[in-house]
Amino acid sequence: HGDIETMSLGEQYDMIYSVGVLQHLDRPEVGFRSLVRHLRPGGILNIWVYSMEGNAPSILIFEPLKRVLLRWLPRGALKALAHLCLGFLLILTHTVYRLPLPLPYRRYVQHFRAQSYSRKLMKVFDKLNAPVTRWFRRENVASWFRDDFDEVRLRHHLGMSWAGRGRKRQTADSVGGEQEENIG
Repeated sequence: HGDIETMSLGEQYDMIYSVGVLQHLDRPEVGFRSLVRHLRPGGILNIWVYSMEGNAPSILIFEPLKRVLLRWLPRGALKALAHLCLGFLLILTHTVYRLPLPLPYRRYVQHFRAQSYSRKLMKVFDKLNAPVTRWFRRENVASWFRDDFDEVRLRHHLGMSWAGRGRKRQTADSVGGEQEENIG
């Protein structure tokens, strides 16, 4: 086990993926900066985090209930509860979510419905088990990329998360230390 905020891997990488990690940190911006430190100039960073936009039911209902009711359950009990919750979700996704109603998470449910049982179970368990969960607005995620990245792309994924990608800027040191100056 390691701490993403303080890790030192001793090298830099061409590409880094962080999927569903930063949203579970006490200090997600510090975790992002740590990933940037481990990315070589010109390298690609891909992240995925929950969005504030589109997640009102989770933010206002599920997370407060989870903090009060689930934080003391042992891991085995959480696994059993994940199976029960998934059973309920499967009933909803194959009945109510097939009706032409304006329901929350509709795009996500269509995607979720097509996944294997084990993948669905993993996602439900992850939501029950995470001690900290945060959601981010587009401008928050964009600000993480602002100082060190070019070719930044942000995409609102399935109406409930942000997928971000950027290429770390080359520095004078990373391109041989020579800089050209345009003097007209």
